[in-house]
Amino acid sequence: AAAERLLAQALVFVGAVSSAHRHAAAALGIARSIGDRSSIAESEATLAWTRFWVGRGVRIDLLDAARSSPAWSCYAPQEATPDIMAGILLCWSDQVTPARAMLLAEDRRLTELGQDRPRALVQYTLAELECRAGDLAAALRHVEEGLAAAELVGDEFHRSLLICTRGLIAARRGCHDDARADAERAAPLGVEIGTTVTSSFAASRISSAYVPIFP
Repeated sequence: AAAERLLAQALVFVGAVSSAHRHAAAALGIARSIGDRSSIAESEATLAWTRFWVGRGVRIDLLDAARSSPAWSCYAPQEATPDIMAGILLCWSDQVTPARAMLLAEDRRLTELGQDRPRALVQYTLAELECRAGDLAAALRHVEEGLAAAELVGDEFHRSLLICTRGLIAARRGCHDDARADAERAAPLGVEIGTTVTSSFAASRISSAYVPIFP
């Protein structure tokens, strides 16, 4: 079950969301067959994650059992805790206020623990969230803090996404050359680490630089 969950999560990041969803469903089936409550909760959380990315909506209820613990078991990646995962889903479904509260609380907890790797993911998500909320100054602060955390731990994946977000901020401020430069800086990183997510985000940032924004 743990192997199926890890595979599902990895497949999302390389853009194979349909395959990811199948592996998440398999993980839950295995977990239920052995009756391991922790494994069931983590598999339900993974299924909530993949359901969203295949376009089946947000199921925060599937995350509830996993969120009762601040971290996953030893069989799951620590980069995305249950609360981070819930915050990401809320962010990308435009539930800005609850997403912000959840992610800021998790960031405070991680800061106290000195865990920089998951903070890069939190700061990236907060930066995207504030772009959606229209607070570009706050978004840029989160980008800068996230880049510092990513560079500290050598997290090239989230560094590439944070650079993409910095490009989005530049585009929305009308700084088209800066937006394109960040997108072109991030895209090769995506190729290097083997994820299509960065490449697609970089392309969207280049597009954003040429879409007029009216007050």
